[in-house]
Amino acid sequence: MSSEFEGVFDKDEGWDGSIVINVHLEAKDDDAADKVEKVMKEVRASVLDKEKDKGCLLFHVARSGRHFTIFEKYTGADAVKNHFASEHFKAANAKGDQVLTKPPTILYYREIM
Repeated sequence: MSSEFEGVFDKDEGWDGSIVINVHLEAKDDDAADKVEKVMKEVRASVLDKEKDKGCLLFHVARSGRHFTIFEKYTGADAVKNHFASEHFKAANAKGDQVLTKPPTILYYREIM
């Protein structure tokens, strides 16, 4: 899958403080959705390991049929960059073309309260 997240935090756009990310995924079919769920469980286990993904405060995945929403919260831009550079993120991202109908929709938010 394409890396549309690259460079997002390189710009000076007030990315100080906690960052919340919302990701939407759509699997190609039910079998692909089951594979996505399996991969997300593996990613979540790595993300929650503070030695593998420092700065991740929250990582939740929800599924409805072939659709997935991921809610993430990080201590800041550096923590997000570390997540994107992690082996578990790269491995999951590499599988996207095989199971997703299109690249993920990724929304970034600066936490305000």
